[in-house]
Amino acid sequence: MNRANLSILKKEKGSILLFAILVSTIVLTVGLAISEVIISEIKIGSDISNSQIAYNASVSGVETGLNALKIDINTRIPQSAPLSSVITNGATSAYSIYDQSGYIIVEGIGLSGNVRRKVTAKITNQTIGYAVGFNGVVYKYSDASGWQKDISFPVITTHLSGVAIADTSNIWIVGGDFAGNCTDPAIYHFNGSSWSSNLFSGSSNTCPYKVSAISGQAFTNRNTASMSRDVAEYSATAYINSWTVYGQTFWPGGKGISALAPNEVYTKNTRGDLYKFNGASWSLLATPSSKISDVSGSGIYALNSTNIWEVGLGKTYKYDGVSLSQKGDVGMPDLFDVYFADENNGWVSGNMGVYKTINGGANWSLAYAFSGWVDDIDGIDKNNVWAVGGNKVIYYNGTSWLQQNISSNSLLYGIDMYKAPASLSNVTWEVVE
Repeated sequence: MNRANLSILKKEKGSILLFAILVSTIVLTVGLAISEVIISEIKIGSDISNSQIAYNASVSGVETGLNALKIDINTRIPQSAPLSSVITNGATSAYSIYDQSGYIIVEGIGLSGNVRRKVTAKITNQTIGYAVGFNGVVYKYSDASGWQKDISFPVITTHLSGVAIADTSNIWIVGGDFAGNCTDPAIYHFNGSSWSSNLFSGSSNTCPYKVSAISGQAFTNRNTASMSRDVAEYSATAYINSWTVYGQTFWPGGKGISALAPNEVYTKNTRGDLYKFNGASWSLLATPSSKISDVSGSGIYALNSTNIWEVGLGKTYKYDGVSLSQKGDVGMPDLFDVYFADENNGWVSGNMGVYKTINGGANWSLAYAFSGWVDDIDGIDKNNVWAVGGNKVIYYNGTSWLQQNISSNSLLYGIDMYKAPASLSNVTWEVVE
């Protein structure tokens, strides 16, 4: 083979090698691209699978939370951290429960691989309330609508002074006792669908002032004569639907009454003497260390059997299960009502505003200044407190106080608020992520 042919052969071999390398590179590149697509598709498929598994786990978390609520839905103890469990397919399921603007939220979180899904169930936890006053005015509150005039209430001109909500089907409104005189007695009961009059039998000259209701029963003070009062109980059962008047007379007549149970009801006279009803009769429970000398206030609130509060002329008193002793001096001349959310946080209402304590009544400070009398106060917890004064409802939201004019020509004397039990029959689901 001559030199020319050898040179041509070497060049051909070099071209073949270069072509082989080029083809191999192309094949490798295509292979890598295909592999990347396949891996990506596998990953996407895996994510889709994990997403579904995580979603199922989050739903499982919500259902676990709902089952926990079935035990006691209205305890509503917020969880500081989600409660976790592992379900059979290896995904982690967790739930947490908390309150949010009138709802109970059950939040379920599912984790599978690197995918996280969240589902929530929103349960209605409605607050309702009633405010009553001059010339038969009745206003109703709901979280959805705020304060609206209750047009279902009968048209009357009686001066209404007391309201009590036992539950959404047992609401009581009373009145007729104005400035110590029985002018036009009124007792109305709402049974969940309509209002009806439930006056004492043959008692056209006896008027209730305040009312307290619990477990289908209501208790109210009656103005029976000048400066004296007794108490009547309304029993609603399958066979009894009437008022029972108890012979105990509280002189000089107090106006307030507070029921913890049908066999545990408290009232006081204007000197501060504390009386207890045991389901059958009334008896003197305690006498204050110094007389209250209260001539106007209704002021009694039973938080529990060892936290019963009375108010008088600038003074606050607490019954601790043993004795009734004076606590901090508010300094306001006239105190009309008292509400405690817990053992430490309480409010009193009276002439010129609302005062608050955060240490169980040892000290009081002005919470809200008002140009007039704040007649009644109530709440559902330490961050939700309402009061009435003049023609206004005053509301504390945990941070600040707000005023709302709900009736330009009607004075308001009584208010009661109630947090309706949440119902698992009214659950709204939402996929968050």
